[in-house]
Amino acid sequence: MFFTLGSLASLASTMFLVGPMKQLKNIFTKQRMAATLTYVLSMILTLYTALSVRWMVRGCAERALCWAFSARVCCGCVAC
Repeated sequence: MFFTLGSLASLASTMFLVGPMKQLKNIFTKQRMAATLTYVLSMILTLYTALSVRWMVRGCAERALCWAFSARVCCGCVAC
């Protein structure tokens, strides 16, 4: 997550120094197209992985807590 935020900050700073249109023209030249697409794809995949894993872990933890609570209630061990 911080990798992507740092990458976006880096792009914003170079756009501030060079100018946004000139920076975009330089990024999307024929020689740099593969590197640009790889860079953007890595940022997208990093965000996707970070956010999906976070929600998946949180969902598993919530299900485990619900299961543990229901097991205690079903067994009559509410005071535990």
